Amino acid sequence: MAAVLPLMVGCDNDDDNTAVQPPKPPIDVPLPPTGTPGEVGPSDALQTFTSIELSEQNNTIADHDELDPGAGSMSLSFFFKAPATMGVNQVVHKGNDIGSNLGYNVFIQDDIIYFRSNIAGARSDKKLALADVNFDRKGWNHLVGVINQEGDRGEMELWVNGVKATLHHEGADFAKGTLNTTSSVNVVQNSRGQQVDDLRFFNRVLTEAEVQSFVNEANQPPTAGIVSASLGGKKHLFYADVSDPEGEELSYRWEMGDGTVYNDFSFEHEYQYGGRYTVKLTVTDPWRAQAVSERFYDIEGEPSPYQKNIVFNHGEGAYACYRIPMIIKSGNGDLLAFVEGRTNSCYDYGNIDVVMKRSSDNGKTWGETQQIADFGDQAAQNMSAVYDEFYPQVDADGNPILDEHGNQKMGQIVLVWNNANGNEHDVASENAERRAMVITSLDHGKTWSAERDITDAVRVPDQNMHIPPTGHAIQLTTPAAETDGVHGRLFFAGQYSPENQSSGVYNQNYAFWSDDHGETWTRGTQILGENLNEVQAVELANGHIMFNSRNYRPTANHRRAVTITEDYGISYGPTIDDDELITPTVASTILRYTREDTHDKNRLLFANPASITAREHMTVRMSYDEGDTWTVSKQITDGFSAYSDLVIQENMDIGLLWEENNGSIYDIYYSSFTLDWLTDGADTLKK
Repeated sequence: MAAVLPLMVGCDNDDDNTAVQPPKPPIDVPLPPTGTPGEVGPSDALQTFTSIELSEQNNTIADHDELDPGAGSMSLSFFFKAPATMGVNQVVHKGNDIGSNLGYNVFIQDDIIYFRSNIAGARSDKKLALADVNFDRKGWNHLVGVINQEGDRGEMELWVNGVKATLHHEGADFAKGTLNTTSSVNVVQNSRGQQVDDLRFFNRVLTEAEVQSFVNEANQPPTAGIVSASLGGKKHLFYADVSDPEGEELSYRWEMGDGTVYNDFSFEHEYQYGGRYTVKLTVTDPWRAQAVSERFYDIEGEPSPYQKNIVFNHGEGAYACYRIPMIIKSGNGDLLAFVEGRTNSCYDYGNIDVVMKRSSDNGKTWGETQQIADFGDQAAQNMSAVYDEFYPQVDADGNPILDEHGNQKMGQIVLVWNNANGNEHDVASENAERRAMVITSLDHGKTWSAERDITDAVRVPDQNMHIPPTGHAIQLTTPAAETDGVHGRLFFAGQYSPENQSSGVYNQNYAFWSDDHGETWTRGTQILGENLNEVQAVELANGHIMFNSRNYRPTANHRRAVTITEDYGISYGPTIDDDELITPTVASTILRYTREDTHDKNRLLFANPASITAREHMTVRMSYDEGDTWTVSKQITDGFSAYSDLVIQENMDIGLLWEENNGSIYDIYYSSFTLDWLTDGADTLKK
């Protein structure tokens, strides 16, 4: 039986018998199982880096003599989880990220793993098909790479899960030389689900017996459970209920659902806000066998004014990768999150579907993935949607569809996307084509109409390239739109490639719309002479429409481009570079929050990675003067981020569906927050 340590929630050192005695502890906390350190591999490594030290992020380990073989030999060893998608995935490399560079490199290409070196210009490697080893696609595996210069000629060695590679792609051996690069060691973590742990460097050749000592096929995984007790308020005690068949030492990782991580057996945690939190415990033994336990906790109190949760996780379901988020609020208040489900890789061509998830609780939880559009083994992509709140619903015979009160139901979703049988270069070069498709839904995205091809109506004549807006479309609702007879118009901004241009850098933007709820479509004119793409439009309070575009103009200098049309896409004013809206080359999102004729003031929202150096620092901004200035700014993350789309929830909180990157692949997150949070209490919504 494990020793028991009583939990002390109060203490008094006064000997007076009348002193307040500590309350009885709510739970007895056992001591953590001591366990024996598993003797995994030889212990004479010159350098060792654990998962905690690597911090589960892309890591750069500073150059050191012990990380190169010099004129001798070296071995490196690590546990790893393979990436979820195909293509070339770097794992660990020092200098040799491409074959012509001096150094060494471990990488996975599709289902083959390589250990490659370039020593004094002599290139050599070993490769091993993952199908030839007892390889766990979702769990931990082990690798040893050896640069062996003990014989007359140098030779690479590669072992995966104790199996030695015999094949090579570069030279079978090499003329011995000296390798002392000044490069850092790059460890790629969480790239497409990839992880590296227990990275060791040896200044010698590991023997076969030593390599085998990293692998224990007879090992049994531990068991894990979560035990907790309330300490009052939002504070809880947690400890791990664990055992290991071999009685070995265990490591712990707790994810508390609010961004907090612990690596202890037991601890106390106090939540700052009320709400539902998922606590996840991962227990790992020395051989990297794992047990995972999860529990939900409902914490009383005011909810956080900022919420974040994952919506699409790469490798989930039928798709290796999810990209290009788009979100709308339907007429019943449901949030519909659309993305491209990329089947085999993150490439923007090939087998791609338009998929959707639904939230009926303002983004707190999300339902199952629903496939919306499929183009076989080609790409259904570049989707954009709008909720048409003025559509009078009718049945197949043209009769009004009535609600429970006898009133005609109103509203439908209109979704436009492209069917593409090639990549952007192929399409722009007229070696492939994109067709614009449309479907509608009368039941808030539960079922959809048959698709219709509207390419001839919306595409610029004689052009193969056409892309709807990157994100939501809009419906015109201002008093000016009503005066001008365009109230209710479904308005889509878009982009196309001019004739004889095969690069998206030279794209131009334009608009297309429908005045009869998507039955027929009209194409506007183009914003000529400007290198723009990936555009969103927003209706200004005076009825004008602002285009906010990804900017390749010679004057861009990492700024978004802004163009205004005063006649609903028939003509355009000058395009300017907005000094406040700094950006890398990436899509952005803009949205009307409030208008002074319906609320207390005009407010526009804008979001993008606010950086001039990389896709990082996702930031939400707000303007009170229709985009002339952006006086409110709040960063969502300081990490890597990319495409995004804004939405206003039924409760008038602000929502952002966005891509966050912890490596070289994106997951899709949803963040929601109040106006009070965005403005640090300086602004409150009023009717």
